[in-house]
Amino acid sequence: MVLDKTLFYPLSGNQNYDTGKIDGMVVTAVSVEDEQNENNKLSFTSPIKHYADTSTFEVGQQVTASINAENRLRTMRLHSVSHIV
Repeated sequence: MVLDKTLFYPLSGNQNYDTGKIDGMVVTAVSVEDEQNENNKLSFTSPIKHYADTSTFEVGQQVTASINAENRLRTMRLHSVSHIV
């Protein structure tokens, strides 16, 4: 599913995606397609895709999303350390 706003960081730049839930449904992956523009640069306007069971959702439905904060902090720290190393 694609949301108009999101807290979820997608798989990008060798950094893993956020985990969490949308209206209680577990998000199994988050990704963005690396589209390129005419200057061969990545587009930062590509939609972020959230993978979860969508059988109970409707188009345009308002949802509540939450990320796993502990996982986000660990991922951020590991990503920063990889730059130092």
